[in-house]
Amino acid sequence: MSTSDRRGLHKLLTEDIWERYCDFDPRCFELSDAEIVGERLRHSLGSRLAHWLQVTLMTVLVVTGYALWSGNYGPMNVPIWDGYYVAFGLHMWAGIFIVVVTLLLFPFYHVFVDGHRQLAEYSDIVLGINIGLAFLGVREYPPNYHKGRRTWDVIKEHWMVGHPAQKAYFWWISIFVALVALTGFGIYREMATDPVWWVVWLGIPADYLAVETLKQLHLVLAAVITAMVIFHAYFGVMKSNWDFLKSMVVGTVPYYEVESPTEDGDD
Repeated sequence: MSTSDRRGLHKLLTEDIWERYCDFDPRCFELSDAEIVGERLRHSLGSRLAHWLQVTLMTVLVVTGYALWSGNYGPMNVPIWDGYYVAFGLHMWAGIFIVVVTLLLFPFYHVFVDGHRQLAEYSDIVLGINIGLAFLGVREYPPNYHKGRRTWDVIKEHWMVGHPAQKAYFWWISIFVALVALTGFGIYREMATDPVWWVVWLGIPADYLAVETLKQLHLVLAAVITAMVIFHAYFGVMKSNWDFLKSMVVGTVPYYEVESPTEDGDD
């Protein structure tokens, strides 16, 4: 790395990313007197169905996972079938479906149909630092930030800004779901007497880890995912986010408009 490159990197890390967001994105000031234009589609029907299917499957996985771990099967312990087999069957199928929904179905609608950009951009770093410092009380929130989250840029044809944790949640929940699925298939591969080929392939962690270790990792990853979902739900039901929560049901959100594009993209 040349001297000029090092100086540029040093300036980026010590000055640029710490600048106030509205100095970086002057559209903030355009919203001071802005009024709601109307309702705009934020989540397509496919995104909404995929999201609530995720919620349903996650609930099934948590309930059946706890039952398998504790041995308390409750209403699943019906006279015809032993509760263990009911819980195990529900857990396996819910696990398979949530992988498909989380890694394929929801990203397809959220990214390609709805147009929500999920790759990290420079503006995300600047905004994330600003929001983090504001959360700690070190700096005020960017002016009109909450309006900005509900603002459509008619030039760029994209939402002005998003919450800095949204993209991180999108990626981390996908990674953890993939990992917990791999450990789950590894456990099942060791339990099954003659597993089908795709279980053998997906259960490849069993080639490197003992089944006891896989069970421990599966439990830890499941706990992490559950905690992430709880925090996600908590922020969703906050009063300041009720319109976004409603948009996950009806699809639309009240919105503002700006027409002044910035040099860099944003979310």
